[in-house]
Amino acid sequence: MGIPLSPTSNRVPPGPLLRRALSAFVPLALVALLTGCASTIGDNLPNATGGLPANAPARSVEPAVYPAVHDMPPPRTDTMLTEDEVKKAEDELLAARNRQERQTAQTPEKKKPR
Repeated sequence: MGIPLSPTSNRVPPGPLLRRALSAFVPLALVALLTGCASTIGDNLPNATGGLPANAPARSVEPAVYPAVHDMPPPRTDTMLTEDEVKKAEDELLAARNRQERQTAQTPEKKKPR
């Protein structure tokens, strides 16, 4: 474990712990840095080694345009339904539902083949 700091202490000096932490951190940091290059390296590799297929479209020269998330859409020009129009739409929906229920009640259920 290491040499104790004093004869009465069982604590390990920080050197081995720091070395162990760095030995785990450095490879992980290198992997994280190299994965960023994977998208551009793959363009130049042959298809057999994991590169792009021959019929893949070429990358665009200009970066993709992001949507303007803070721009508000223009106000709607449509007006809201009046109470009479809402009532008419509800009645039409209820009539369609009732018609479908009657149709399904009249048709006998087919037995599922086993």
